[in-house]
Amino acid sequence: MRNFSRCMLFVLAATVWMLSACASSSKSLKENAVVYYSNSKSGELISPEFFENSLEENQQMQGHYGEKKITGMSWMQLNDSLIHLMIFSSMGNEIANLVYTKDSLIFTSKWMDAKKVKPEYIIADIQFVYYPKNVLEKHFKKVGLEFKELKNEDVFVRTLSENDTLLMKMEKSKNQIRFENLIRKYEYQIERGKE
Repeated sequence: MRNFSRCMLFVLAATVWMLSACASSSKSLKENAVVYYSNSKSGELISPEFFENSLEENQQMQGHYGEKKITGMSWMQLNDSLIHLMIFSSMGNEIANLVYTKDSLIFTSKWMDAKKVKPEYIIADIQFVYYPKNVLEKHFKKVGLEFKELKNEDVFVRTLSENDTLLMKMEKSKNQIRFENLIRKYEYQIERGKE
């Protein structure tokens, strides 16, 4: 729980750039991992079957973690059977590959120590941004947190709170997503490509 914030997309890219080793490594979880949404509230990941649509897109990402500013590229596929995320360097080299299904969560990378990465937190952020409102409301109610979604024309905002303390916030428009985790002090902005 203490080190999971490094698992965010932009932190993955930053970690890779700082590593000099090129050994391939992988991590596989056969059971649904627990995610701490706050220091005291946790829950399992939502099963992929609850994603009602099919989505595939390229993304340009810019993130901030503390004083670090990181940019990168990614490709993501979401449907009712999986979440698949690939992260690339600015030169187009594959940095990491993450696949989440109902039965497994697999993370592989040639550039980083996958044993130190907690990919379940990347999946949790993706679900917060993309999964349907009704699914997230039910999930977070069970966890004991307050989820809200507000729409304003073409922009909608999602928030997650605990006892009136804001934990996460997401603003999404047609081609841009801004995500902020206030308790873990990181944020990123994604420019969405064509699906």
